[in-house]
Amino acid sequence: MPPSCRLGCRFDAPILAPDTCHPVDLTGHRAPGDVDLGSFYSAGRTRRVLWMKYVKGFTLIELMIALVVAGVILGLAVPSMRTMMANSSLRSTTADLASALGAARMQALSMRTDVAVVPAAGGWDDGWTIDYPASSSEQDKTYTPEGGVTVSREDAPGGLTFVAQGGVTGGGAEFSVCSAEASPVRGYTLQLSFLGKVTQSDKGDCP
Repeated sequence: MPPSCRLGCRFDAPILAPDTCHPVDLTGHRAPGDVDLGSFYSAGRTRRVLWMKYVKGFTLIELMIALVVAGVILGLAVPSMRTMMANSSLRSTTADLASALGAARMQALSMRTDVAVVPAAGGWDDGWTIDYPASSSEQDKTYTPEGGVTVSREDAPGGLTFVAQGGVTGGGAEFSVCSAEASPVRGYTLQLSFLGKVTQSDKGDCP
């Protein structure tokens, strides 16, 4: 571009064709040589002003409305998310307990020896452990209930033992697994028969 053109260029001026003082429009077409540059610059500024009128940001009222709507949506979503997490914790804990009872029975049959499932020191609410005999190469396995889930044995407070034939000493057991925040099912009952079979059903009287 000639030096005289560079001196005449302004930030808000339209594009100039390379190495010439002839302006080009926004489509890249070169303007005729006899075009009045003042009019051409004025037209370019007018187009920019019109464009800025159509491109607007948010007003304060629009922003406040958006925040209120977002707050309402969030208020509806949080309780739903909490219930979903509680349901997941309830199902997970129930599955862990059923799995521990089933695994202890299978190991008792496989090793032809007694295998116990015992509660933690604070009770079933604090967890339970598959307790293998000292002669076994198996490692004891401990389970812990998920947060907000309670576990209790209804028929007796202590643990239970599976014998080598797969049955349970003492004639079986009944467990309750509950969650106050779960919905619509707030708990499950695990019934363990004297033969070692576990059955699961919904519990309607969870606190």
